[in-house]
Amino acid sequence: MSGFKFNFITDDDGDGDSASDKNLGLGAGAVICEQSKDRDALIELKREGSDGGGDSGAPCIRPAKKLTFNDDLVQAICKNVYQVETLTVCGAEYVHRVTSDEEVASSALRESVTQDSDIIPLVYEGGLKIWECSLDLVEYLASSDVDFAGANVLELGCGAALPGIHALGQGASVVFQDYNAEVLELVTIPNVVNNTPDDDDDRVAALPGRCQFWAGDWGALERKWKELQLRFDVILTSETIYSEAAQPHLYSLIKAVLKPAGAAYVAAKVHYFGVGGGTRQFVHLVEEDGAFNVTTCFATESGLRREILMMRWKTAGAT
Repeated sequence: MSGFKFNFITDDDGDGDSASDKNLGLGAGAVICEQSKDRDALIELKREGSDGGGDSGAPCIRPAKKLTFNDDLVQAICKNVYQVETLTVCGAEYVHRVTSDEEVASSALRESVTQDSDIIPLVYEGGLKIWECSLDLVEYLASSDVDFAGANVLELGCGAALPGIHALGQGASVVFQDYNAEVLELVTIPNVVNNTPDDDDDRVAALPGRCQFWAGDWGALERKWKELQLRFDVILTSETIYSEAAQPHLYSLIKAVLKPAGAAYVAAKVHYFGVGGGTRQFVHLVEEDGAFNVTTCFATESGLRREILMMRWKTAGAT
């Protein structure tokens, strides 16, 4: 959406880095609503107002919800004409459905328009945009030896879902998760369908059997997926550790649903100016817990420093 900005709010001394926009005007960060500066307090307030419960200890801020995805919906999306942006990543062409301010204003995401914010913590978590680190993750996966054929893959905080779409195209079955159901409906599901070759009827018809779409917060999803015994060979996530307060909930979910021989890939900036998260804090969290080996499998100094972390269980039978 054209009215949105991409520069991080910096600390009062104004010494934060900036980066030129990459690819389709995709910048290094986001305008984040003022309330994000005290996300810990927000989470505590939400916890007090929720039923909590479950084994994970994470507050239930937004309940887990599986969206309907069937052949009728696939065919309806195939017949619609959407405004899209086209981008090329490692020689492969992807399309991204562009939403209008009017569409968003008529949905539960209207605050993102009225507050001119890319992120409103615990309300809207930025899923309408393609973020820089998601492109890093697609590029890394396309050039690596990660085998997606027959794999069960989870993309957390998927938004535009390019990493998950890449895995789907390589033969995986994919669960796409975003905090907002509206993001899944407006962007994720159309992107998945529109990036499946429409001249391949078999692949289009197979989509409902190979994809699931879940909305909700990570605490609620952890409890639900444990109940359903969902487990994954590969977990993908990008730009989801910008808040240090949210990192333990992401980590807890990864720990709960990653298979013993599986791997998780976390693409993020080294530091998110104005909100305090980044890869260093997340690595410290993982190492302090001691269940995983965590290594940096990709790093770049272009613009804001960005990395991709790979997590594997230290003991194959750990879970």
